Amino acid sequence: MRNILLLSLALFVNVGSATEKVKIDQNAYLIVHSTGRFKFELSSLKPDKNRLVLLTSGQGRKTLREKDKNVFVKIIETEDFSENSIVEIYLATKEILGVNDSKKFPIITHDEYSMASVAKARDIVGSGGPSYQTIGKFTDKILMKQALRKADVRLPLYQKFNPNLYTADPSGYLSQIEKMKYPLFTKKTGGTCSEGIAKIDNKKDLESWCESHKNDHDYEIDEYISGDLFHCETIVKEGRILDFYCCGTPYPDAQFILDGKPLGSMILPTENSDYKALYDFNYKVFDALTPPDGVTHLEVFKKENGELVFVEIAARSPGSLVPFLYEAHSGVNLQQLHYQIQMKLPISVTRKKDGSYYAFIWFASRNGTISKFNDPDIKSEYSLTWKAKVGDKISGSEEVRDRLGEIVLWNKNFDQLSRDFYYLSNDYRPYEF
Repeated sequence: MRNILLLSLALFVNVGSATEKVKIDQNAYLIVHSTGRFKFELSSLKPDKNRLVLLTSGQGRKTLREKDKNVFVKIIETEDFSENSIVEIYLATKEILGVNDSKKFPIITHDEYSMASVAKARDIVGSGGPSYQTIGKFTDKILMKQALRKADVRLPLYQKFNPNLYTADPSGYLSQIEKMKYPLFTKKTGGTCSEGIAKIDNKKDLESWCESHKNDHDYEIDEYISGDLFHCETIVKEGRILDFYCCGTPYPDAQFILDGKPLGSMILPTENSDYKALYDFNYKVFDALTPPDGVTHLEVFKKENGELVFVEIAARSPGSLVPFLYEAHSGVNLQQLHYQIQMKLPISVTRKKDGSYYAFIWFASRNGTISKFNDPDIKSEYSLTWKAKVGDKISGSEEVRDRLGEIVLWNKNFDQLSRDFYYLSNDYRPYEF
């Protein structure tokens, strides 16, 4: 089996600029990126000085541009991103590259889906980098909340769903869950992009949900929090915070799926009162969790009374269009920084001083046949694109990637941008049936 794997890996070799320039004694890195596109220029990872190997899926490979492919000395495809699979591929690739010391062949990732298995693989092969003991607090929503119990941070009431207890005593288990009061909210303990979400309004809903998930062990049930959702990004190097970014959102991501509400983000100025309160809250989380070097992505609710409530945190930069917004606003690409910090490359976190403020919104799809698209009445500059045309029959969005259209808007005047952002979120009717 090992010989077959070695042979198959040897076939995935790029004969491009990277392979022509690298030398056998240069640093080597295994980059695990199961799906989605890279949102920065891969040339910033210095492929002329480092041997970069990409482990991706068939779908992930399709997102690569030709110039991206030429950055890597090897591109390896797999559909199995378990720690055992990563370890097997790592060891075979290490042998092909002629690397003797695992510490000289680190495994790095930005991929939420593979973050935990990559950390476990690091522990097995001894390649260094964040262990699962560290990363688990940023991938398992139960572990992260447990780690914050002693911090001065408001957590939602929550319980890990236990299908065995439910099956053994359905009535007793439902009574225990109901102590949190309705409405309730369910989600996967290790998911992303609002996977497995549901809002539960009453006992009938709860019983139905438990019945349909009685074989699932990776869910939690939380109190339902209402309020404004923010996400915060922290650049961390050598255990220190180098910079902090923050965005407001029109609605929680879950409402994009559950209610068809717009999904989006708007960059907040550093002098904004919410920015300052969120910075303090983020620091308490940072102090309690001691995140690994790179970028973290924190989500926080602000309730109507001003109370801030922890939602979740990830050891990566944000997704969707947010990396592009931050880069356009400040000149800093957070996904790029995340990789550069893991590789211990030189970085710059200096923001440009005269940038516009940026926002984006994704419009959800609903069931019907489109009869008309409406132009927005806003003063900010914008770019608007649709994934359908008049006459198309469309169906409702089932996940956050299922948007019908997207708009990016920008303005040097934040107050005007904010007015336009919330008009688009609450009053604008993007299309008609």
